[in-house]
Amino acid sequence: MTGNSNFVSDPIIAALLSEVSAKLAEIVESGTTFRIDLRRLPLPAGGTAALRDFLGNGQVDASFKGVGSCIFSETAVAGVWWGQQYNTGGDLVGEFIEIAYFPELLKCETAEIEQAMKDLRLKIRDAQQIRGSGSESSSSTNRSPPSSVSSTT
Repeated sequence: MTGNSNFVSDPIIAALLSEVSAKLAEIVESGTTFRIDLRRLPLPAGGTAALRDFLGNGQVDASFKGVGSCIFSETAVAGVWWGQQYNTGGDLVGEFIEIAYFPELLKCETAEIEQAMKDLRLKIRDAQQIRGSGSESSSSTNRSPPSSVSSTT
């Protein structure tokens, strides 16, 4: 971690960091993720910037675009993510710390994956029909995936 440790003497910041530490222990034990809304806390002036500096920067930045957008940045503390939500005008409307293996908003729901699987299969079928109507044997559509495809269950 980089960062200025002077602000840790503030009781609210100290309590927040203790909470983050406790939630990291809980995620290891139970897998439960947590989100701390920084805008709802009475942080001291400059507290948010100092906290972000204290937690440091990790290696991953990811964004989600929907109505507005959300940017997640991994901190130097594994399992601690910094999130920022923006409205459609680009104004910052939310800032939070998420304690998780991976931010919840970035995970696909099962229904989304199921729909994507159907869509991909239709796209493959359509591409195969366009490529050759009858010039290839029907067994080509039942091929096994390449040996480089593996399961990670």
